[in-house]
Amino acid sequence: MKRVILMCLLCASLTNYAQKWTKKINDPDWHNRRSNGLQIGDKMPDLPLGSVLNNKTGKTRFSEFKGKLVILDFWTSWCQSCVAGFPKMEKLQKEFGDQIQIILVNPDPSETTIEAIHKKHPELKLPDLPSIITDDAGNLKKLLKLLPIANLGHQVWIDKDGTILLRGSSLNNTSKRIRDCLNGKEIFFMRDNSTVPVFDPNYPYFKLLGDFKNTSVSYGAFFTRFNNEYEAEGMGKVEGILDTVSGIFRSTYVNFSPLYLYQNAFNKEIESGARDILYYYNHKSAGMAKYFIIPKDTMRYSFSFHGIENINDAEYIKHKFCYEQIVPMGLTEKQRKTYMQQDLNRYFGNLYGTEAKMEKRIVSCYVLVRTSDKDKLESKAKERSTLKVSKNGKSLVKYEQTGLYVLNDVILNSPLLSSFFIQNAKNGEAALLLNETGFKQNMPIDLMLPESKDLKSIEDLRRALQPYDIDIQLVKREMQFVVITDNSGS
Repeated sequence: MKRVILMCLLCASLTNYAQKWTKKINDPDWHNRRSNGLQIGDKMPDLPLGSVLNNKTGKTRFSEFKGKLVILDFWTSWCQSCVAGFPKMEKLQKEFGDQIQIILVNPDPSETTIEAIHKKHPELKLPDLPSIITDDAGNLKKLLKLLPIANLGHQVWIDKDGTILLRGSSLNNTSKRIRDCLNGKEIFFMRDNSTVPVFDPNYPYFKLLGDFKNTSVSYGAFFTRFNNEYEAEGMGKVEGILDTVSGIFRSTYVNFSPLYLYQNAFNKEIESGARDILYYYNHKSAGMAKYFIIPKDTMRYSFSFHGIENINDAEYIKHKFCYEQIVPMGLTEKQRKTYMQQDLNRYFGNLYGTEAKMEKRIVSCYVLVRTSDKDKLESKAKERSTLKVSKNGKSLVKYEQTGLYVLNDVILNSPLLSSFFIQNAKNGEAALLLNETGFKQNMPIDLMLPESKDLKSIEDLRRALQPYDIDIQLVKREMQFVVITDNSGS
């Protein structure tokens, strides 16, 4: 019988300690589900399949699949990620033919027939795979009692001899992993929250790494790679937990990307440097990384540059790390963030040669400037509102008791104007709009602008701002960025 390695990508001490800490942090429901269900290495009982949609196999019991690798894929019609995975499952079934059998399992009691499913989701195209559904005999209930699930997208693999090989995420579906299983090789697989506990913000991460009993940690930085035993599907985060008894501050990040960790470490510097920025777009960045300059190998720092639909589980966990910081209570937030920056640079510096630091770069950008000393930006309205008005046959939007920050929304909501900013960004780096009027971004003002759909170029926006003695100019400015360098190239 082949053996499956459940690699947790943590220190070895975690394996022996896992049983202790799961009991401490888990709710009773999860603990009962874990202890009562079938475990890796258990034999699958010879249950009847029950009611099965599209059962072209002609088989009615699990024992009849002996000699095949059976993959149970749990889904419902309202689980978007499950439905999105159907073509992949169908492709894998065709690729391996009689060597495997993929069986969908739908635990939703309201989806008992194809008609019922299509009534709820008429656009849904079911794959050419059998799907177990609820039946009057309660066969599905028996199956779920043996294989209890906390989330959809969960999978169970049963080997040729009827032994449970895998219980975990649908991201485990790769041709290579299936082929390794069929060839009797040891495999690593990603767990999910049906088999591991979810993040508990009240339980310090460092305690998962060993039993400290009466010893209190007063300072430390703890790192691990992806934790497949804890919050395996998602991310868990808590910051600034104060423990007055031990005299410490604790911040915990479980299964986050290096980019996210650096974002949190530099957030104060980023916020101070972005004070006068009204609009920012950087096509080389992803999400929160807009004030970052990233090295060549972006997958080291975040999969969001590529999209989860284009990666497999090995790529997904490549950029997942856990970090916990414990510092004395007397440190300021700035000191804690500085220590976090140093911790990250030490750890990822050893791993990738990474160094992240604030740097000033001269970039081309647009700026709002005043064309006179007259202060024409004032609000006569009593409360904030957005009104559609008509003037000289044109449809306009009147923003009352708003601020200059509304220009960000105007640009974002105008495809043509947003495209103009992006296409005219110099050196392909960023498109910026800065406020150099001296007016605060949130200063209560009234602005009259054309509707976003009618704004087609920077000239349209300039004309709209002329009555307020404000203009937009293209200039060069020195801006602060978080620049990350490593050994993968510029």
